[in-house]
Amino acid sequence: MTSYRPRRSLFIATAPRSGSWLLAEGLRGLAVAGCPEEYFRADLERYYSEQWGLPQSAPYQVFLDRVMLAGTTSNGVFAVKVHWFQLRYLLWHLRSLDGVGQVSDGELLERYFGPVRMVYLERRDVARQAISWLRAIRTDEWWLIAREPRTQPMLPGEYDFEGIKHLYYLLQDYRAWWRQWFRDNEICPLELVYEDVIANYRASLLGILRHAGLSVPTEIPAPLLRRQADEYSDLWLRAYWHSWTSLFGPAAACRQDDLISSGSVPIP
Repeated sequence: MTSYRPRRSLFIATAPRSGSWLLAEGLRGLAVAGCPEEYFRADLERYYSEQWGLPQSAPYQVFLDRVMLAGTTSNGVFAVKVHWFQLRYLLWHLRSLDGVGQVSDGELLERYFGPVRMVYLERRDVARQAISWLRAIRTDEWWLIAREPRTQPMLPGEYDFEGIKHLYYLLQDYRAWWRQWFRDNEICPLELVYEDVIANYRASLLGILRHAGLSVPTEIPAPLLRRQADEYSDLWLRAYWHSWTSLFGPAAACRQDDLISSGSVPIP
């Protein structure tokens, strides 16, 4: 076990380009809902260890203790945001620690993080999500600060149907794996959709606080981040659906929100 166990924990379960940083920064600004970051991202372990002055040879339990300290607000609430592969990486580490018996994933998380509340965030328009992900990979521009002007557009390079399609189906896999994991562990997360969070940011944050059983602060700060989509996003989306129709036929050109609402996804 770690030397510190939060009073309660909040996990933002999500996938890339779902608006999770917008939500995480909003929770951080409340000062009562933890300080969520991607602490369990494998390629950032060295970065965090250096920031916290931990030796690279430090046991994972030492790293975990420092994560708890960094992600917890003064009221004892810890928060983190995790993509599917980051959760699996964390659970692998937790099961490797001494004293962990044969318990479910949900029980294992609560053993280390106290009572856990899950918020599941996904994006209705998965095609736009895939486009946003590919653009971020190419430009290394992952967010925009609301009050800072965009000095010049980050050109995303050439349109790439296969690249977008690959990420589109990867996102569908993440969605299926998250939902199966919730069912297997009998977890009922608070479900949020990116498009609804954008439309009603304040209500989304208040809903998370209620779900976590936390007090509501007198003031909700304005969003720190702003939307990144531009004319290139719209151009690529039109090109994507045109490519899709050309490859799979007109019947496959239905809108992504229709696919999600019906529970079906076209398989090439």
